This record gives sequence, C-alpha cells and structure tokens, in this order.
Amino acid sequence: MAVTVVDVMPNGNLVVEGYRRRVVQGEERVLRITGIVRPADIGVGNVITSGFVANFNISYLGNGPSTRTTRQGYLGRLGNLLRP
Repeated sequence: MAVTVVDVMPNGNLVVEGYRRRVVQGEERVLRITGIVRPADIGVGNVITSGFVANFNISYLGNGPSTRTTRQGYLGRLGNLLRP
C-alpha cells in the first residue's frame, strides 16, 4: 500500500499515512494506515515492510448499510429485541 510522508520528526524519522478506499456491496470502506519509519529502513524502490514501521496503526472505517446496522442506537436495539 502506498503511503505519504506527513511529517518529519526532529530525529529525522518520517511519519507516514496512507488510505485505501473501496466500495463493497454498496458500502464505502476506508483502510487507514499510519506509522513512523526510519529513513535507513527504506529499501530499493522506496519499499518498506510493516515490521520496520514503529507505532504501526491500522483503522478500518465503513459508511453504508452494514455500518448503520452494526452501530445502532438504543431505539434500534430495542426494535430488534421486539422484532427478531
């Protein structure tokens, strides 16, 4: 996955961030990756494996029918209990 350098730390390390958006069954899903990379760990072709990324963080967000179903409020949950 391609990432972009969003900041350079005082010690020279790079803060990177990348997004990948997909539409699956009518729902937009976003995969977000962030982390810190040492310039010495970057290989040929600007490639680095995830094992060399410090504070590696992956977040997965969705926006659509499936997400609305799994993130129901109290009234929606009560309706599901009454109408299984």
